[in-house]
Amino acid sequence: MRKSITTLLVLLVCCTPLVRATEDYTYLKIAVDGMAVNNALFALSISGKNEKANVYHTKIDQLLDELSTHNTHFRKDVFPVDLAVKAENEADVKMICAKLTKTLLEVREYAKAAENQFDLNDLPLIMTLKSENPGDYYIGINPDFIFTLANHPFRKSIEELQLQDIGFVEVLASSDTTLWNLASHCPNLKIITLFAAEINNDILVKLKLDRVQNLKSLELSENSISIIPANFNALNSLLYLSLKRNKLSELPKDLSNWTNLKYLNLGGNQLDGVERLRIQKALPNTKIIF
Repeated sequence: MRKSITTLLVLLVCCTPLVRATEDYTYLKIAVDGMAVNNALFALSISGKNEKANVYHTKIDQLLDELSTHNTHFRKDVFPVDLAVKAENEADVKMICAKLTKTLLEVREYAKAAENQFDLNDLPLIMTLKSENPGDYYIGINPDFIFTLANHPFRKSIEELQLQDIGFVEVLASSDTTLWNLASHCPNLKIITLFAAEINNDILVKLKLDRVQNLKSLELSENSISIIPANFNALNSLLYLSLKRNKLSELPKDLSNWTNLKYLNLGGNQLDGVERLRIQKALPNTKIIF
């Protein structure tokens, strides 16, 4: 994702208090799902293209606004989410969440039918639209690390983690050490965003991202990575990879584990012409941005 869109779509306000919606967080999960899909639809329609995406964006945007009007403290642009459900507003919240759920199902079917019509650089957004659990529940309902990944109520449902624009080690992993073991705690994880997260070579190795079995999209732009481990993407699961604006002068010699990759962004690195040609020959079916 481009930084401007990422900054616009993901506003982390960590001081926001969380009010438990219901004991199982049912309404809160729906709200976070709606926010994630709404952000993805906005990014797809902001250029004026994808008119159908804009129609759904408008509809979901209105439902999220309506959710804010019943003394719920909810705001559609703030994470973690504050959703106060009380006896006097639960009927309204339930009705709005039912409409949201129905609309999100419509969006999912739309995205599945139209996925080949979108540009490959929008692949993570399309994956969000197609997901049965599109919300980032870790960020959405985890103020001040009430939950770790090990005891998070939705850890098995989490398909996306957005951990960008903040020091991963100094801020996130220092508060929740279980983030070092994503593969074990989030078995259905498909999208990881570590944009501008102060990731260096040692941190990349320690994260063991090659063990995340279902990982389809990985955003590592604007970090300090100069070496990609040989076992990177060992499962050949990645479809989308952005390494834009790092310190790379080469990729691993053997790229046979990268053959399922559809999109690779290497812009803003230090790859010479010989290395670029080698990468293109090794990945002839990948859209590569240098």
